[in-house]
Amino acid sequence: MTIYTIKRNNADQGFEVSGPDKEWVETQAEAFAQQFTISKSALKKSAESHSTPSSKPTTNQTSVGDGLESLVRNQLDADIIGQMVRFVEARQKAFDKTAPNQAVIIAKFLKDALNIELIDKEDLAYIYKQVGVWKLVNHQNQLANAADRNNYFTRHEGKYKLSYAGEKFALDTAKE
Repeated sequence: MTIYTIKRNNADQGFEVSGPDKEWVETQAEAFAQQFTISKSALKKSAESHSTPSSKPTTNQTSVGDGLESLVRNQLDADIIGQMVRFVEARQKAFDKTAPNQAVIIAKFLKDALNIELIDKEDLAYIYKQVGVWKLVNHQNQLANAADRNNYFTRHEGKYKLSYAGEKFALDTAKE
């Protein structure tokens, strides 16, 4: 039996359609591609779809995220990005050392400039993508290491909140 597969990946979004019927796979791929393009341009949801091959092709579509609008995505514009880059440049030496340092410096900026107390890996991924010059990292590990190793964050409602140590580092220590 021949299985037809179409995969499409673009940064943090992607989908794969597999099945024994070529026409069905192409139809599903077109539908997913349309949704994929719409969700990317709207910058509201990341869609990821996966279909497993079987004698009867089936689809299983899931949305990434909890359905709530991201405060970071809603408030981040070119002016804010410029302010963030200047904030980071003032702490560049510490920012370049480790990924946890990067997370805490970004979180401190978000807290001070936009009153955003809680961040998650999707927020960091969005910020890195918007800035475009910062080296991409595994954002879940970045936040976990900043919390567990450095005590820069506490976990709160599935997200990360700056601790006193994190605020002090980002505000004072990182500038030295």
